[in-house]
This record gives sequence, structure tokens and C-alpha cells, in this order.
Amino acid sequence: MDDDVIAGLLLTIIPFMLIVWYCIVIRAIWKSISKSGSFILIFSQSLADILILLQFFMLGLELFAGHPFIPMEYEEWYSIFLIGCWMPMTAHYAVIAANRFSAMTLPKMYDVLWSSKKCIVASLICWFLGNAYNFGIRLVGIPKSAYAVHMESSYGFRPRNVTSLVTSVLPTTYLAIYITTAIIVVACYGAAVILIRSKMKSHRSQAERVESRLTVICLLNTVPFLALVIVSASQKIDTKWKQLAYSFGMIFNCSIQAILIPLYGSVVRQHLFTRSK
Repeated sequence: MDDDVIAGLLLTIIPFMLIVWYCIVIRAIWKSISKSGSFILIFSQSLADILILLQFFMLGLELFAGHPFIPMEYEEWYSIFLIGCWMPMTAHYAVIAANRFSAMTLPKMYDVLWSSKKCIVASLICWFLGNAYNFGIRLVGIPKSAYAVHMESSYGFRPRNVTSLVTSVLPTTYLAIYITTAIIVVACYGAAVILIRSKMKSHRSQAERVESRLTVICLLNTVPFLALVIVSASQKIDTKWKQLAYSFGMIFNCSIQAILIPLYGSVVRQHLFTRSK
């Protein structure tokens, strides 16, 4: 079987199955919002995850077709859509980490600090900042060939001209954003885990146990993201098979939440297959 057909099958079937499952999970997350404002943030990040998975599904279809669906003169929209989802998703990691830190360190003030309205505002800020970067960075004269687009020949998102990317400010800005996010995430979850461990032997209320489980879920959800940052910064992805592996790393990163939430989140799990009232 042709390599492109195999890659196309993998990049079509797997993202499609994950999207279908994620749609079921995100419905349950939506129905859980009344239990905690945190689910507003998780719901918002899940939207970004699904939209990114849709791009991989489209990439798989393009491999079967043998050509991109968008003409080359308009392919910049691939990167606009990708960055417009990836950067808000990245911002959500930092905000959710701060949310979980507050839940564990300031439980009595948590409902005030993270009311439903404030969580909605925080989610909107993530989307705004991510897309402010998305469109703002395009005003500094970076060649269009430096932005990642659907590269069906390399099984992933790659710039048409790698030299244009390397010589632009894009790698520096990406690295600055990722390092800042990583520092916030590690600091917040590090403190939260220490508190969870210190409370394990003491009596905890049901609400505290729920918040602890949710914190662990959110922590595990960040691990693939941090791994991708390390790989992209330290490894040269110069073959189509390395790119395919990296693409599946991105797919896993965008789907792990849909796996973890039902496994460890009892609040969401009870809404998975219930009928809407």
C-alpha cells in the first residue's frame, strides 16, 4: 500500500473517531458547568482542541485527494486557522493552571476569584490574546512562506520555506510564549500537587476530593503539550515520518483531555450518555 494512502488513512480515521468522541465529552462538560466554573475553562479549551483535530482530519483527506483543498494563493488561511486555535489553547493551559492553584491554595476564596462570569471572561481573553498574536504577528513583514500550512507531502503542518521561518521572529515568539506558559504551569501545578499530597492523610470533604481529582486531570492534560515543546525545541523534524510522528503527538495533545475527563472526572462522567432535559 502506498505510503500516502497509509498516512492518509491514519490522519483521517483517528482524528475523526477522536472528534466524534470529543463531541460527546464536550456535551457532558457543558452540562457540568453548573458544578464548577472550572468547566467553563475546560469547555473553552476543548473547543480549540476539536478545531485543531478537524485540521488533521482535513489533512488526511487531502492526502487521499493528492492536493490541498485550498488553492496555494489562499493557503495562508491554513496557518491563520491553526495558530488561531493553537495559541488560545496554549493560553488556556496557563489560565487553567492558575485556576487549579487557586482551588487548592485558596478554597474559601475560590468561588469569588473564579465565578462563572470571571471564567467566561478568562476564556474570552485567551481567545482574544491568541488571535491578537495570530493577526498581529502578520503585520511585521514575515513572508507568507514562513507560516505552517498543510503539507501533504510531509504529513503535517510545515512552512513552504524553512529558511524564511528560521530567519523570522516566529521561532523566538513561539519559544517565549511556550517558556512563559511552561513556567506558569509547572509553578502552579507543583504547588497544587504538594498541597494535595499533604492533605491525602487528612479528612477531606467531597468537594475537596472533586477539586483534587480535577487538578490531577488538568495536570496530566498539560504533559503532552510540554513534551511537544521540548521535542520541537530539541529535535530536527526533517523527514515525513518524523513529521507524521509529531503530527500524532499534536493529535494526542489535543485529545487527551477527552480521555482523562471521563476516566477520572465523575462529575462529567455522569452526564456522558444522559439525555438533555
